[in-house]
This record gives sequence, structure tokens and C-alpha cells, in this order.
Amino acid sequence: MSNEPTEAQARVEEAFAFYAELPATERRYSAVAERFAVSLPSVKLWASKGKWRRRVAERDARVVRRAVDKAETAEVDTRARYLKFVEIALIKLANGIASGEVKGTFSDLDRLVRLKVFLEEPEAGAGGPQQIIVNLIRSGGVTETTPSDPALLPPGGSDV
Repeated sequence: MSNEPTEAQARVEEAFAFYAELPATERRYSAVAERFAVSLPSVKLWASKGKWRRRVAERDARVVRRAVDKAETAEVDTRARYLKFVEIALIKLANGIASGEVKGTFSDLDRLVRLKVFLEEPEAGAGGPQQIIVNLIRSGGVTETTPSDPALLPPGGSDV
């Protein structure tokens, strides 16, 4: 005996595929009956035996999950890139203030720190902006101010 689906089973699966691909607002057994030139009771029987509604709900849930995962990944990637920019700017500004090369107030530093905290996960606030400034000052700044990732360099190749 062959594991190949019969012609009738293949037709039912083709009907299911048609049903599943219909937009949710147009997904009706009557549309399947019309398309496959069969009676509505036949389509209802196929759907019942093949658990069409459950299968479509599972398929739709997988599609939504993939879309959400993709959006979350894109957001995380974007945040990570922006966070690198902010960290580089923070280091340069803190070093500039500490060395006296940059004249100004700590308000610019504070704004960058707040942006850094915003871009990080809320739980990863490291004690808030004030704690980050204190940590930068205590550490004496960082000597590395050029991004290690060339993609972070602005056009022209120079750093921030």
C-alpha cells in the first residue's frame, strides 16, 4: 500500500491551502465550495475532518510570531547601533571635559547619559544617569574613542 495521498485527499488539501490563503475577512467555506465546484456541506465535512479552523489558527499564530520576532530583532539591532554611537559620544565628551579640551557644562553629558539609559533595557539602568557619570569620572575616562565597528563610522571614515 502506498503512502501517496489519493486524488481526493490531494484535492481536499488543495482546498485547505486555498482556504488558508484567503484573507481572514474573506475566509469562508462558501468561497471554497464555489472555487472547487463542490457543495457547501462537502466543504464543511472536509473542514471538520481536516480540522481546518485549528490548522489555520496555528498557521496564523506562527506567522504573527515570526513577524513579531523579526520586528523585535530589528528594534534590538537598531537600539544596539544607537547605543554604540551614544557610548562613543559619551566617552569623547567625558574625556574632553576631563582634559579641559571641551568647555561646557555637564548638561550635554547628562543628556547623552539619559539617552544611553533610554536605549538600554529599563532594568539595565546601572543606577541611573548620575551613576553612569560618576562611573565615567571615577574611571578617568576611556582612552579608546574610535569605534571598533567600521559600520559605525560616519561617511568619510572619521569617528564621532
